[in-house]
Amino acid sequence: MQHANGGFGGGPGQDAHLLANYPAVCTLAIAGGEGPDNGWDQIDRPKMYQWFMSLKQPDGSFLVSKYGEVDMRHVDVCLSG
Repeated sequence: MQHANGGFGGGPGQDAHLLANYPAVCTLAIAGGEGPDNGWDQIDRPKMYQWFMSLKQPDGSFLVSKYGEVDMRHVDVCLSG
C-alpha cells in the first residue's frame, strides 16, 4: 500500500499525504512483525525519506502532499518519525 512516491495515502490509489502517512507507519510498527512478509519490514524507508524531503520547503515548513498546502501543524509528523 506504500505509494510509488514513497509515502502512504488514505486509501488505494490516493496520493501520499502526511496525515495518512503517520498512522499507516504507526499501524505497521504496532501490528507488523519482523521479517520479509510482515508490514514493518516492507516499508521502503529510503523512498519515504526522499518523499519527506521533497515536501520540505526552503523555510523549513512541509507541504502536506505534493500539491498541498504548507501547514506547520504537520512538522511534528515529519520530525517524530
